[in-house]
Amino acid sequence: MCEAFAATNPVSVASRTLRVAADGRLQLRISCRAANGQLCRGRLTLSWLVSRKRQTLGRADFTVAGHTTGVVTIVLSSTQRRTLSHARRLRGTTTIVARAGRSPTVRTTTAVVIRAKAD
Repeated sequence: MCEAFAATNPVSVASRTLRVAADGRLQLRISCRAANGQLCRGRLTLSWLVSRKRQTLGRADFTVAGHTTGVVTIVLSSTQRRTLSHARRLRGTTTIVARAGRSPTVRTTTAVVIRAKAD
């Protein structure tokens, strides 16, 4: 059953709450559920809602070995950091388009909370 689930949904976001570092870097841990010896490859897109409008914060390509976790880093612009510092936290969405080995490409969307750095 685990292998069937990995074939349909190979990559997931490991943490639902994301913190922005002082330099504007946002690190997301992702886990690959593919079998050992296979790689999960794809693209992660992070977006948030500001004034009922969806804005893309950034995109990053990744490659993670099977049954391991990896870190994807997205750097926020100064305008994005300022918006987040005023709000302190915003709801966001991660969209991962990935594939494991030769399996078909799968799109996964996860709700996350993005928090401003601690002062």
